[in-house]
Amino acid sequence: MSCTFDLYSRGGFVVHPSHNAIVVLQHFAKQTSAAKQPAGVTKQVQKPSRKTARALRSQSSYFWCTSTDGVDRLATCSSTNSEVPRHINDYTLDPSLFANHPYPATFPPGGSWPPQTAQDILHAVGYEFNSCVGDRCYTDDVCEEPYCDHTFKNWKQATQDWQKYFELRKTKDRGIGVYTKRAFKQDDVLGWYAGEIMPSESSRFDNAYLMEIPIGKSEEDMDQENAGSDSDSGYGSSCSESSKAPSIAPVEETVMIDGEKNGNWTRFINHSCAPHCDFRVRRVGMMRIMTVEAIRNIPAGVELTVSYGLSYYGPESNKICYCGTKKCVSRDRKAKTEDRPRPKEKRRVKKCKRVAPP
Repeated sequence: MSCTFDLYSRGGFVVHPSHNAIVVLQHFAKQTSAAKQPAGVTKQVQKPSRKTARALRSQSSYFWCTSTDGVDRLATCSSTNSEVPRHINDYTLDPSLFANHPYPATFPPGGSWPPQTAQDILHAVGYEFNSCVGDRCYTDDVCEEPYCDHTFKNWKQATQDWQKYFELRKTKDRGIGVYTKRAFKQDDVLGWYAGEIMPSESSRFDNAYLMEIPIGKSEEDMDQENAGSDSDSGYGSSCSESSKAPSIAPVEETVMIDGEKNGNWTRFINHSCAPHCDFRVRRVGMMRIMTVEAIRNIPAGVELTVSYGLSYYGPESNKICYCGTKKCVSRDRKAKTEDRPRPKEKRRVKKCKRVAPP
C-alpha cells in the first residue's frame, strides 16, 4: 500500500526507531564549563527520560517501516503525508453513520437498528458453518462446528503479534510493502483486514483503503433458501406457468471497512496481478471478518501481495499497476495512456472472495 514516511520529531528530539530500542539524539546539549570537567574525560550526552521515549513511540499505536537505507521511520498516510495511521487490531463503528440508512433487507426481521457495535452489523447469519478460522492464526485450521465457542476477542489477541511473522519495508516504486519473516503454506490464514465500519454510500471517493464486505445473507444464501422452499412446497407441479409470480433477484448488501486512518498491518499489502494471497469472507464464532489467506506456498523474505480485484486495476480503471508481473493488467495500458482520453474514474474498492458453502 502506497505510503511515505519520515523521522518523527518533537520537543527537540528526533526519534530513530529500531526493532529493539529507540535511539534518541539530543539536538542541543547544555554547555558545561571546562573547569568543572576532569581533564581527558568526555561528557556523556544526557539521556531523555523513559516517559519521553514512550510518548514518542508506542509499539501498539503506530507503524514503523524500514527504508531503503536501513533506517526505521514512522509511516504516514499516502493521502495526506502529514497524518499518521494508527494501529488498531479491531473493528470500530460509529452508530450515527447508520442512523439515516434503512434496515438491511438481508438481515433477519425484527433486529435493532442502527447498529451499536461492529458485532451487530457483521453478525454471521448465512451458510458459513464451515468457515470459522477459530482462535488461532498463521495456520490452515478451520472449525466446522455450527455453534462453536470461538470468540472475536481471542482472535484479536492471537493476531496481535504480527511483527513476529511480517515486517514493513519501503519498496522502489509502490510505497510501503509487507515482507515475510517466515515461510507459509497454501491455505494458511495470515491475518485479517481491520478498520472502521462505514456505510457503502458514505465512503469517500478518493479513499484507496476501502474493503467491501457483505452483511446479512449473501446472494448465494438467499438463492439456496429460495431453491429449498420451492422444492419442499409440494405445489410446484400443480401451479401453471401463468400463475407464477415473477422472481425478484436477491440483492446483496455491503458495508465498507476503512483502513486509511485506523487499521492493522494488512492495510500495507500491495496489489499484484500474480498474488500470493486472497481476501476472503470468514467468521470467528458468529463474527464475520475479512481474512488474508495464502493461495500458494510463500517463502520467507518476499513481499506479500494480494489481488485487489478487477474493479480496482481492471479495464474500467485508469489506475496504473506497477507489480511488474507477466500477467500485469497495466502492461498495455502504460503504453496507451498518453494516446487516449482518461475515462471517468470510479471509486476503487478492494474486493474479496466468499468461501463457497458446503
